[in-house]
Amino acid sequence: MRPRVAYVAAHHGRGHVMRAAAVLRHVRAEATLFSSADPPDLPPGAAFVRLPADDPRGAADVRPAGPLHYAPVGHDGLRRRMARLAAWAAEGPGLLVADVSAEVATFGRLLSLPVVAVRQHGRRWDEGHLLGYRLAARLLAPFPRVLDEPDAPAWVRAKTTYAGGFSRFDGRSVDAVPAPRTVVVMGGGGASGPDSAPAWTPADVVAAARATPDRRWRILGAETPPGAPPNLLGLGWIADPLPVLARAGVVVAHGGHNAVMEAATAGRPLVVVPAERPFEEQRRKAAALARIGAAVVRHPWPAPADWPGVLAEASALDPAPLRSLSDGHGARRAAALLDRLATTVANDTPTVRPVLA
Repeated sequence: MRPRVAYVAAHHGRGHVMRAAAVLRHVRAEATLFSSADPPDLPPGAAFVRLPADDPRGAADVRPAGPLHYAPVGHDGLRRRMARLAAWAAEGPGLLVADVSAEVATFGRLLSLPVVAVRQHGRRWDEGHLLGYRLAARLLAPFPRVLDEPDAPAWVRAKTTYAGGFSRFDGRSVDAVPAPRTVVVMGGGGASGPDSAPAWTPADVVAAARATPDRRWRILGAETPPGAPPNLLGLGWIADPLPVLARAGVVVAHGGHNAVMEAATAGRPLVVVPAERPFEEQRRKAAALARIGAAVVRHPWPAPADWPGVLAEASALDPAPLRSLSDGHGARRAAALLDRLATTVANDTPTVRPVLA
């Protein structure tokens, strides 16, 4: 039987499905991406299954229960989500990738599937996360070992394959000539939700640009905000932003995986303003970046008068630590792990032993 992989990607923001697409471009097994998010550009042959939404509306009880972070009671969408995963499992042996739901990892193991749990930064040593990690066949870190959490349990580290950082720009070379006085802001500060908050607002960027009239500010993924000074321009959505990033004097980003790894590929000085996320995810990632000298970190968004110093500090950074986070092969290493485990599952014919009275 051909090896099969079900990749279940969280739908908060676009980062998880973009990360999945980067990996699935290199997976040889028959792959299906499951998510409630809009589908990314997938390679030929990879299927996409849209999962029903599981937001709290319509649920009888959304309170956490024991090790379960989110499993609302009386929720039709959640029942149908899990039923679709169970239907895929019923078709035959396969490997399930949980990015990053601990509940999905646990459910996959209960479906008799080996599971790869994708790790995320943050304080994730609670009962629910550790249960998913223990049940997983392997843990996958989409970052290098040097960025791991200092308090990660030794057994979690030992069970982790560190693929290194990766993004949709894997394997691409950057040869643009930077414009030292240009500041490129990536997006709108990250997705927001009931337990999240963006890292900045359009008004914050306007104030920073006004405080640094000698800099040209550009915003990727957003239009020019109201009240913008002449040195601030929104570039809107760009299909390929890597050339824009590569020409930046300084890049400003929140602490999400894709934003950081895309900046690492561009190799330009980086300022990270972490957004509020569950489990202190972005704050902890930002702390790891600062620890190795890969970025200047500020939280919250700096006051207007502080921006000249922040940009000068970032410009003086050694670019090597940031560039080392993504060597262009991380997605291939992640795919190799999935293919190896999926092939083992497909080729394994368990022996059924009779029960002796």
